[in-house]
Amino acid sequence: MASGELERARDIASCLELAILLESSAHKPGNVSVVTNFEDTRYEHFLASAVAARPSFELAAERGITLSKGEIRPCQLGVGEIIRDGVKRIGKWQRGGNTLLGTVILLSPMAVAAGMSRHEEGRFEIPDIRRNLKDIV
Repeated sequence: MASGELERARDIASCLELAILLESSAHKPGNVSVVTNFEDTRYEHFLASAVAARPSFELAAERGITLSKGEIRPCQLGVGEIIRDGVKRIGKWQRGGNTLLGTVILLSPMAVAAGMSRHEEGRFEIPDIRRNLKDIV
């Protein structure tokens, strides 16, 4: 994979990691947040989970780039494996329980779709991402 493509995959993963960090930092009544912890799950668990999830998002974006170049077929994306491995990695980084399973399920296909999308001057075309996401899901 060319260095520009690797950079694009890293950028996608960074965007998704930041999204998780920002969402985790929002105070939502009834949820774990920067001001509210549960007995076994704390705010810090979500921060650690965001960092742990990042490599899975990068791999998903790389697979999307590879698919867009015709080097693999859609059945070779391995989105389920990416999700499984991401959740395992999260479990190794923290002991606060299921912090991001739903988020990883949601964002992994989005990372693939973003990787498949045109990328010009650091910007993604939202219609491309939507179309690609429909194809992935």
